[in-house]
Amino acid sequence: MHKLVLIKDVASENTFPQNVFLLFKSFNDNKYYVIYYNSNNNSIISYDIIKNVNKKKINVNTKENKPICFSHYPDISNKTELIMTIDASANSIKLYNFPDFNLIYYFTKINKSGYLNTANFFHDENKIYIMTSYHRYTAKNVEPIKIYDLKGNKIKELKESNENCSFIDSYYDKKISKRYILAGFSRYIRAYDFSSNKIYKVYKDKYKSFHRNIIVNDYEEEIKLIESGTDGYIRIWNFHKGDLIKRINIDKEGVYGICLWNKEELFVGIHTDIKLINLNTEEIISNLNLKYSNFIYDHQKDVIAIKKINLPKYGESLLIKFQGESNIRIITK
Repeated sequence: MHKLVLIKDVASENTFPQNVFLLFKSFNDNKYYVIYYNSNNNSIISYDIIKNVNKKKINVNTKENKPICFSHYPDISNKTELIMTIDASANSIKLYNFPDFNLIYYFTKINKSGYLNTANFFHDENKIYIMTSYHRYTAKNVEPIKIYDLKGNKIKELKESNENCSFIDSYYDKKISKRYILAGFSRYIRAYDFSSNKIYKVYKDKYKSFHRNIIVNDYEEEIKLIESGTDGYIRIWNFHKGDLIKRINIDKEGVYGICLWNKEELFVGIHTDIKLINLNTEEIISNLNLKYSNFIYDHQKDVIAIKKINLPKYGESLLIKFQGESNIRIITK
């Protein structure tokens, strides 16, 4: 059995499933940082995990930008690191350098209707881009996924959908040198071929599910797409064929945060539990109940984000986030 132990809490507050906090090792000083938004004092905090201290505090004008998710890009060629903050309701993005947090660029009005659900960095042929998703207010207002350069110039759009896009990321297949954009919609997932702008594959099951997280597992010869949904299933797909390999029933209510521990084991966030599941046997290897503080069950108290990190002090560890709770928890195995 795997033993999981709560190490400490990090003050934070956020609600969106994707990138509600940022976790990375900086190449500037080889230290481990968490970036998050603290609504108590309207500020972005840069937090040193090992020293357990706040390294930087950036005040936020909430009328202008209230960050709800973050992305990090290590621009090694230019010897800088980029931090992107996304404000959903204002349809805006801010780019900062790290660790100074000087504002590099600020662009708004990404979507004419609805709001900006999330955004992410990706690179192709040594160029850095930003991809954005959307959430519409009405069925008539539908917008495509948009691709921007770092100055806010729109480079291209991908085929629109009549579904809300809740998750967006990219995957690079080194064997065939192809870049794909992955988008999780209300009832299906799409993989877009970035070079052609065309839909590469659609991953759609017979069950309706609001897709929360997407992971590509390319440890083995067969590349697999793993995703979680609100119907309580983990689905594993053949990435290039689009075939459903298996459907694992985890919980009746829904699965949110997921994180690969290795090529065979997956951590899954279910309400206030984190389960470690063997993807081959579907066996639950370990189960940890984290007991949400002042817990009264509803869907606003779920584990929504799980990230893996190898910390010098603790070894292989997890950072997890409850929806609505003001802590990011560090757990060691």
